[in-house]
Amino acid sequence: MFAEDGLEVPCELRSMERRRGIYEVAFTLPKSETVVRRQRLSPPLIVEHEGLDYVIGLTSARDVIGTWTLLDADLRPFDLSPEERAAVLAHASDANLGDLPPFT
Repeated sequence: MFAEDGLEVPCELRSMERRRGIYEVAFTLPKSETVVRRQRLSPPLIVEHEGLDYVIGLTSARDVIGTWTLLDADLRPFDLSPEERAAVLAHASDANLGDLPPFT
């Protein structure tokens, strides 16, 4: 759904809890105080930038209803070699969020 025109957007993590094997994640959208809540089976990728934790939200420019999903911590949906996966996770741990496209 997000591959062709997808946007990867850093979203400030507000809270995350694990209950009965389900992760409950709350985050805010950029330039907004709107808190979005998602329940998931796997933890999201969390990056730190300037002392704050962020999750990477994925959405589509064509999405008119505001569907957001979160990038998985283990990058499971992506067909990456072990070396590529390690490189992406190392880059994420550097928290270079300036490389992400701006949210419009």
